[in-house]
Amino acid sequence: GWRRCLTRTRATPQPTQSRSRFQRKRRQPIHAPVRHKHRRHPHTSHHHYLREGDPIRRQMPANLPAVVALGSQHFCLDQSDDQVKRIAKSLPWYGPKYSPHDVPSFYDVSGITEDPAVFQLVVDFFVERYRAQGETGPTHIAGFDARGFLFGPPIALALKIPFVMIRKAGKLPGVLVTSGKYVTEYSTDETVMRLGSVRAGDRVVLVDDLIATGGTALAGFDLVDQLGAKVHEFAAMVSLPFLDGVGKIHAYKEGKYKDVPCFTMVDDASIGPEMCSDPPEGTPRMVSAEQAAAMEADIVAKRAC
Repeated sequence: GWRRCLTRTRATPQPTQSRSRFQRKRRQPIHAPVRHKHRRHPHTSHHHYLREGDPIRRQMPANLPAVVALGSQHFCLDQSDDQVKRIAKSLPWYGPKYSPHDVPSFYDVSGITEDPAVFQLVVDFFVERYRAQGETGPTHIAGFDARGFLFGPPIALALKIPFVMIRKAGKLPGVLVTSGKYVTEYSTDETVMRLGSVRAGDRVVLVDDLIATGGTALAGFDLVDQLGAKVHEFAAMVSLPFLDGVGKIHAYKEGKYKDVPCFTMVDDASIGPEMCSDPPEGTPRMVSAEQAAAMEADIVAKRAC
């Protein structure tokens, strides 16, 4: 890249030699790239750390949470790990009155993105997971509209691979491939991908904030398949196991995708009732800027007491 091309090396005289300023070793031209003979490409990292139940054999750094198998091709972080607990404590949830959808608990992943340290932890985990797979790892990251757009781009950027958007119908330009209608836990939707965004032979990781019934995920699976590519893995920040979304993915069309790994980071059971962020009863759902300022002042005053 351009940073390497602008790098130049400085000759270091040997301790036993003395050179005049007219006898200095010739410097490498500024336009010539610096070659690091012994530096390994990150995709061939040789860090070793056994992950319980995880099929990845080129192992990840030991400071990241361990991965456990929840079933055939379903993997999750070890929920007892302190770092996973930290992620769970960054996930507030809201009841139906204060949620964009009529669901018992709406998990807000903006709690992760608003905490840079936790956000970095989440991104680092996925980057190391896919980097450890070497040349058999993903070639593309695809994120679902819209919260998949929060996590997919930083992961793709760190891996230096393309990020592709899976959007709801009517949101993308160009020639589009449609998933057809599908049902989620609260609506019926249709998603699209731009023709040519992925091609035959590509290995695509699908990223979303949450998996519930698996309807959105399956729409992405079918889109990637229709474009001739292959889903490398489905990854979600939060899982609702009681809705068995992963099981439905693997059972779909007589097991068409049964061999595709599904990875979930935090089980909803790990996000306790103390993370409910509903305001006091009677608080309006929408407020003006003036009302918001008064509410913030009241919160600050109560904390000071």
